[in-house]
Amino acid sequence: MNERPTPSEETETPEHGAREAGEGDSPEDRGGADLPSGEHDVPVAESAGEAGGSGEAPPHEEAPRKPTYIERLEAELADKDRTLREYIDAYKSAVADMNAAKERLRRDQDKTLQRERASFLREVLDVMDNLDRCVDGVRRTGNVESIVHGLELVQHAFVEKLRALGVERVEAQGARFDPRVHEAIGTVPVRAPEQDQVVFHEARPGYLMGAEVLRPAQVIVGALAEG
Repeated sequence: MNERPTPSEETETPEHGAREAGEGDSPEDRGGADLPSGEHDVPVAESAGEAGGSGEAPPHEEAPRKPTYIERLEAELADKDRTLREYIDAYKSAVADMNAAKERLRRDQDKTLQRERASFLREVLDVMDNLDRCVDGVRRTGNVESIVHGLELVQHAFVEKLRALGVERVEAQGARFDPRVHEAIGTVPVRAPEQDQVVFHEARPGYLMGAEVLRPAQVIVGALAEG
């Protein structure tokens, strides 16, 4: 007696197996069978281009990088610092030159003053020689008139030496009082108005050298009496 095979024992047909194998599979598991044609066929070269599309050029073709803002500031600061140092060096050099010039000028002035002193002393030595001769003559003769005459010669010689140096004696006796060249050390009462502020006596002579007053003349001046 022939037995009928049970459903579990029935041989699965190829179509049924294929359907069961395909159930529950995603399109990716099935190798993209459900995608439209052409969407999954990407060329290898194009994909490689997308994978490396960072925009960076090969190292040997890299363009020179422009300075950043900070680098530009650092460069400007270095340039200004260099310029400042140049100014400082120039200032130091100018100060050194000025100090050297001052020192040379001081030495020249000292030399000039020394020469002027020597010249003046040579002139004074001549007067000293005359005084020595006057004293020697007094000792030999003892004549008063000779003494006076000798002293007058010395005085005249000394005045001439001063005049040669540009020194002049202030005119005081009988002149109107001039506070620029006269120094009043006393007064004498006078009755006549024209004698008021007139020098009556010169106590010590004064001297001028050009427009400069070496010393004023000490004088006694007339003062108009009251009443």
